[in-house]
Amino acid sequence: HPTRDSLVVAGFASSANDWIEFDKAWRSRLEQDGLPYFHMQQFAQCSGIFDGWRGQEERRRALLGDLYKITFQYAYRKFGTAVVMERLNGVVAPEDQREFALSAFGLAGRGAANNVMEWVELEGWRSVEFVFEDGDLNKGHLIQLMAEDDFPTPIFKPKQDRLKKGVLIQAFTPLQAADML
Repeated sequence: HPTRDSLVVAGFASSANDWIEFDKAWRSRLEQDGLPYFHMQQFAQCSGIFDGWRGQEERRRALLGDLYKITFQYAYRKFGTAVVMERLNGVVAPEDQREFALSAFGLAGRGAANNVMEWVELEGWRSVEFVFEDGDLNKGHLIQLMAEDDFPTPIFKPKQDRLKKGVLIQAFTPLQAADML
């Protein structure tokens, strides 16, 4: 968000099959605590679905430890890029950011994607998809920057299950793991 000091885009790389297995293990672990999803900010502040968890350090450590184990069992590598707003605004005037479709989200997402592409090339992968959380500000900037660099068009999925016109749209749970980064 433009009012924050910085913006971080972070996530993990894995195969489609391993993400499917990850999703099963992740949801199963959350179910043990009656949780519909994981959100790090709520967890850290004992708010939202974690209201009432304050003072339950053993339970908190167990959940977080299990989620880390699941993540590192199925994810091959982690990636992340940060943009410091003061530096971005000091280099590129806000009107130029709008004119040239530059945003912290676009730049951080494209930076993380570049790191993934370098790793993919080293590993010899033949294809890659980039999945970002749906609803982030300036996703059009990210799409544009990735297209300019001939990267795959990013896919946007929800981090939590949601209903859309009565149809369940399932969360892409690796986005919840990325939240821990």
